[in-house]
Amino acid sequence: MNNINRYPLLCGTDTSGGVSNIILKKIVEVGKKKNKSYGDDDFIELAKIEFKRVFKNNNLDIIPMISGTASNAFALSLMTKKKGYVICHKDAHIFTSECGAPEFFNSGIKLITISSIDGKLNPTQINSCLESNADKNIIGVSVSQLSENGTNYSIENLRKIGNICKKNNLFFHMDGARFSNAVCSLEVKPAEMTWKIGLDCLSIGATKNGAFAAEAIIFFNKKRLCNYKFYQKRSGHVIAKTKLISSQFIAWFQDDLWLKLARKSNNIAKLFKNYLDQNNNFEILFPIDGNEVFVKVHELYYQKIIDQNIFPKLWSFSKNNFVILRFVFSFDFTKKDLSNLISRINRIKIYY
Repeated sequence: MNNINRYPLLCGTDTSGGVSNIILKKIVEVGKKKNKSYGDDDFIELAKIEFKRVFKNNNLDIIPMISGTASNAFALSLMTKKKGYVICHKDAHIFTSECGAPEFFNSGIKLITISSIDGKLNPTQINSCLESNADKNIIGVSVSQLSENGTNYSIENLRKIGNICKKNNLFFHMDGARFSNAVCSLEVKPAEMTWKIGLDCLSIGATKNGAFAAEAIIFFNKKRLCNYKFYQKRSGHVIAKTKLISSQFIAWFQDDLWLKLARKSNNIAKLFKNYLDQNNNFEILFPIDGNEVFVKVHELYYQKIIDQNIFPKLWSFSKNNFVILRFVFSFDFTKKDLSNLISRINRIKIYY
């Protein structure tokens, strides 16, 4: 194997990336300091100040978490204690990849799914779902921003979904694992994509964008909350050294680090898309709205990609011996890495 091919190019998920030096420095700094435990530390108060500043909302509340799965599931469980259904996309992480976690955290919740090609719910579908399931107690709607196909919801569509939720007294939740990528792609303020369009709750992820393990549940509508401190303790999600989570958000938000990192990964995805436009072996499946690129290739070509020590995620199998691959670029996937990736792909001589 050539020297340039010796190290693997991990581009199937942004969680394979490292941790921002700025955040690492903050973790080390805070880790050397004693402070109160179980969420009573000084850093969570400083983090709340940052959240309120970034989202232009002094009435929000946050729960620091260490897992995106737990954030989504726990958030949904806290939005209601009634038995009922939550509408989500059929490809939503809460439905496909979290092993029934929403139902585990709240046995009264069931998920009802809607299908679409682009990974997004649209207002017409939601209204149709409400009408066709009038016999079911539908209690909420959950969207992913970015969607599971890497596409983003327009602000107008989110506002329409928010209006539907308000009209039907449904809670409105957003899985924001790649929220920062969506903010940069749409060039909007965080408030415009959350509480201003009627969002009640956001699960925001920093782990995929430069943090070590830092997630948070943000409640914009605290009236929807059901005694969260009790349920947080009962579920095992009161973190002893919360300061190590909160401090990461402080560093993440200051000087717009979170947006700078997201722009870097989004830009690499756009540059990769420009290359793929010239390579007939790849069929790009969805718009590149963030840092994810979904493509269809022949399975033999996929094997050649693996042989080049390139590791996208095998998303699914398609017809006629084709597969769907997901390329995801982390904040520290450099232009040099991209050049190496393209160079390796160019060595593949099979054509279909």
